[in-house]
Amino acid sequence: MDATVIKADILSYIPLPALLLDVTSRQILAVNDNFLQLINVTRTAIIGKKLSALAPWDPDQRLNEYLNQSTGNPETGIDHETRWLMSDGSFQHFRLDCSIAAVSPHTQMILTLQNIDKEKKLEAKLEKQYEVFQSIFDNSPIPKLLTNLDGQIIQANDEFCLMVGYNMDDICQKKIVDIINPDDLPTLVMYQKQLLHEPLKSFELEKRFLHRSGKEVFTLTHISVLYDEQNQASRFYIQAINIQARKEAEFERERFRSILNQAGEAIIIADASNGQIIDFNHTVCRNLGYTRAEFQSLTINQIIKEDEATLNKRFNDLIRNPRKTLRFQVTLQRKNNSQYPAEVSVSYRSFRGQKYLTAIARDISQEVDSADKIMEGEERFRSIFEETNMGIALTDTRGNFIECNQALADMLGYSREEILDLHIMDIAYPDDVRVNGDNSQDFFKVKSLEKRYRKKDGEILWGRLTNSTIRDKHGRPLYGVGMIEDITARKQAEVQSIEHESLLNSINENLSEGIYRTSPSEGIVYINPAFALLFGFNRITEAYTIHPDDLYDDLTHRERLREILDREGYFKNQEVCFKRKDGSVFWGLLNSHVTHHSDGKVFYDGTIIDITEKKLSEELLMSKNDDLQKINSELDRFVYSASHDLRAPLTSIMGLVNIAENEDPAPTLAKYLQMIKKSILKLDLFVQDIINYSKNSRLEIARESIDFEELVQGSLENLQFLKGSSEIEKTVEVSYEDGIVHFYSDPTRLNIIFNNTLSNAIKYHDPSSEDPFVKVITHIHNAGVTIEIRDNGQGIPEESIDRIFDMFYRASEDSKGSGLGLYIVKETVEKLKGEVSLESTLHKGTTITIELPNVKEGMETPED
Repeated sequence: MDATVIKADILSYIPLPALLLDVTSRQILAVNDNFLQLINVTRTAIIGKKLSALAPWDPDQRLNEYLNQSTGNPETGIDHETRWLMSDGSFQHFRLDCSIAAVSPHTQMILTLQNIDKEKKLEAKLEKQYEVFQSIFDNSPIPKLLTNLDGQIIQANDEFCLMVGYNMDDICQKKIVDIINPDDLPTLVMYQKQLLHEPLKSFELEKRFLHRSGKEVFTLTHISVLYDEQNQASRFYIQAINIQARKEAEFERERFRSILNQAGEAIIIADASNGQIIDFNHTVCRNLGYTRAEFQSLTINQIIKEDEATLNKRFNDLIRNPRKTLRFQVTLQRKNNSQYPAEVSVSYRSFRGQKYLTAIARDISQEVDSADKIMEGEERFRSIFEETNMGIALTDTRGNFIECNQALADMLGYSREEILDLHIMDIAYPDDVRVNGDNSQDFFKVKSLEKRYRKKDGEILWGRLTNSTIRDKHGRPLYGVGMIEDITARKQAEVQSIEHESLLNSINENLSEGIYRTSPSEGIVYINPAFALLFGFNRITEAYTIHPDDLYDDLTHRERLREILDREGYFKNQEVCFKRKDGSVFWGLLNSHVTHHSDGKVFYDGTIIDITEKKLSEELLMSKNDDLQKINSELDRFVYSASHDLRAPLTSIMGLVNIAENEDPAPTLAKYLQMIKKSILKLDLFVQDIINYSKNSRLEIARESIDFEELVQGSLENLQFLKGSSEIEKTVEVSYEDGIVHFYSDPTRLNIIFNNTLSNAIKYHDPSSEDPFVKVITHIHNAGVTIEIRDNGQGIPEESIDRIFDMFYRASEDSKGSGLGLYIVKETVEKLKGEVSLESTLHKGTTITIELPNVKEGMETPED
């Protein structure tokens, strides 16, 4: 069989596009179907053709080159890559496998094409990604470097080189261990091992790299692993963000915090716009008794107890003069509401648009208590010669001044040059020299004392002198150093304090109130002379022998008061019956509070005022008040009885007048009868007013559910025969708030209220009005009821409104009533614990507004 045919059969078994070539002639001897499908031609169109016939698909014409390379070493198959132009115009990449199929008589070769287009595209993508990675690596503002798994630095970007002070060549000669702080190395190695052996993608730690100069550079280091084509770990990718500035800021902040908390003064930083507290030191919490969380929620105005307007003015002045430091004395309030005086220095700062107030508060309680007004601005640290406000002088062994600071010169009223011409005895106070025998040698012996000095103008300066001696190597004195603190103000304050204490003792001795201190364990600890006098003791010492229990007429009173003190810590204005030494009793007004000492002892401090005469006066007053109530009650009963007795004959007379009118009397008699009738009606109304007033005063308050519609309509029916009543439009409106069903009150008293108010509205309507009306509006709500009686009648003059509810007051001479109606309304409303008001405009109308409580079932009535 022809060898070419055999080879062609072999081609059919090759799964890749393949062709058989004569190497010498470059003639295509055979192809398989896969090859025909690849180039989309028929077999006859290509068999027997030269290799150059494939040029349309092989535009680079690399096949001859590949064949020459392959035939040059016939023992070895060689792979080549090429690209072919497809029928759709796209290029595809192939790997060519050129194998010698036969050598004699002509060399033949089988050429296979494996499509590697996807691989080439992936390679191009990876190459692009590498270029992007390399660009990011080189140009990143973040310091980066690559190391192998042993820590050898392979590559670093410019930022990393700049951060550690090496150039590229030098850094690549280093290992990671050479440029990292040894203390940070163990954790770095540990996490790198975890990256290689555990499912940890990356880690981030704070690490200190070493600059070429030896300086540490703090970084936030992020390390991850890079893998090769076989997915094996090959590199460590390290990003080191320089956080040196942040760490220095943190260090400064911690140093500032440490200094802040170690300061003896209370330091507060607040927002200048609203006074909200932003930061503070431990001294603040210790002095004011707050926890840190509690104090953080306060404002500076809540701490400084000064008039808010004055304080705001101080702060505003400071903001307008930011270079100025504001110093003033205020009172600071602790959490337990106690207060203490402080000297406050406030400064203003602005940072990044935020405005701050920094307040330094120095507790000056001891200074204020002793009235020690040491010169303002005394510095806490006195060791710096020129800046201290203490007078400092350097003298020789003879007492001559060699040097002094300005503070001493100012203190004594000299210039510094003048002091250098003086001897220490020149400033000594003459009386002290005579009494104490001061001399220059004593200056070196005395370590500390308080003494007087003579100023240039002859005035006295009290100073606290502290001496120290500078000696040579043999211990011989060379110089004397004296520091003088001006304590003149303190000395003056001590004198004032002694005088004040003397004044207090004088007051205590002459006070009419009894003052005492007792203790549960010691009994009576202290009493003043007034206390001994109250209880009938001739001497104070005699009273100390008495147990406090023996001073009470009823011991249960003392036990009750002790319970109040133990529970509340104090009580005020307790009236107690006390027992004197001779057994007689008196009433005292007692005030007391508990005092806890630091040693754990408890004391009861208090005062007693003799109120025996006051108690007797109160009892007499109560007795007379009872008599007065009895008389008033009898008077009410008399008025009520007399009023009813008067109505009976009035009713009889009215009946006789009505009979006479029905007899068709003569005109003159009819006129007289009408006048009698009018007077009887007026008198009857007056009697009815008296009865209503008596009912309101005498009857107990009833509690019934009220139907306002029915109640008002009943009053209007009773008043329908009043003159002009039929011409008036009368309306009643009742509304309820959601959830309110019933209103409870006294129906009798409500009837009195409506009868009087509606009667006035009808009597004084405006006959000239086209549409006269009387409107009653009631709105029942949770708190009670609001009643409005409106009319468009004659109205009331403005000058009469304030007196309209007075007894027997009439707004005009034309008033038809007794002047009791609205007075009874007011008294009745007040009896029901309500309120009544009136608004009126002359010739336009009147509105009466009444507010009454809802006396629900189970509640106390107003009079209860």
